[in-house]
Amino acid sequence: MGFEEGIAPSKYPTEAEPLFAREQPASTKVTIEGVTEPTVLKYIEALNTDNFEAALALFTPDGALQPPFQKPIVGRDAIGAYMRTEAQGLNIMPSGGISEVLPDGSKQIKVTGKVQTPWFGVQIGMNIGWRFLLNSEGKIFFVAIDMLASPEELMNYPAA
Repeated sequence: MGFEEGIAPSKYPTEAEPLFAREQPASTKVTIEGVTEPTVLKYIEALNTDNFEAALALFTPDGALQPPFQKPIVGRDAIGAYMRTEAQGLNIMPSGGISEVLPDGSKQIKVTGKVQTPWFGVQIGMNIGWRFLLNSEGKIFFVAIDMLASPEELMNYPAA
C-alpha cells in the first residue's frame, strides 16, 4: 500500500547532530481546512516543535516517509535519523487538504501548504504537498512529501 514492496530499511545514522537551531517558534496548534484527522495534525505539530519522538510514535513500525526526489525511508529508526538530520527547524504551514476513507478503514489524506526551512531562510516558503496513508488504527503507514514548484521556481531559491 503506497510504496514499492521489498525496499530495505534506509541507512541513516541513528544519532545525528542538528544542523540548525530553531531561531523562532513555529505554530504549535495546527488547523487544516478540510482535514480533521488527529494523526496528521499531531504529525505537523510535532515537526514544528522538533519533537521527532512524538512524530515517530505516529508511524507503524514498518512505516515509510518519502522525502522529495528520494526513495522511501522505511522503519521508525531510519525515519527518526532522517528527521534529526534533515527536518530540524521546519515551519510547516498547511493551508488545506482532503481526506478519503477507504473500504478497509484506512485513509488517504492530501495536504498542501508552505514550509519554511533553515536551508533556504525563513523568508522563503516553499509550496509542498503531503500524501498520507493511514492504516485503520490511524497510524501512518506512508507519507510522501512533494515539492509543488516548477523548475524555474526552484532555480530562484538561493544556494544553501
